[in-house]
Amino acid sequence: MGRDGCAMTHEAIAKVLYAADDGLTVTQIAKELDRSTQYVRHSLKTMRDTYIDRWQRAGMQYEAVWCIADVPADCPKPTRGVA
Repeated sequence: MGRDGCAMTHEAIAKVLYAADDGLTVTQIAKELDRSTQYVRHSLKTMRDTYIDRWQRAGMQYEAVWCIADVPADCPKPTRGVA
C-alpha cells in the first residue's frame, strides 16, 4: 500500500476514534474498519495524534485503549524573548 493508502487509513482510524467517546482497542478498530489488528496497531504507532489512554483486562492479558488528541490546526510559534 502506498502513501495515499496509509493517509486514507490514518484518516479512517481518526474518524473511528473521534466517534468513540471513551477510546477503542486495536481489536475494536480493526473490526470497525475490516482491517487486520497488526495493520491497525502499526498505523496507530505511526500516527502523531493517537495515544494509549489506559489498559483494560482482556482475558488473561491487558489490551491498550487508544484515543485521539485534538491537535490545533495552527499552533503559533512563541516569540523569541517573550515569556
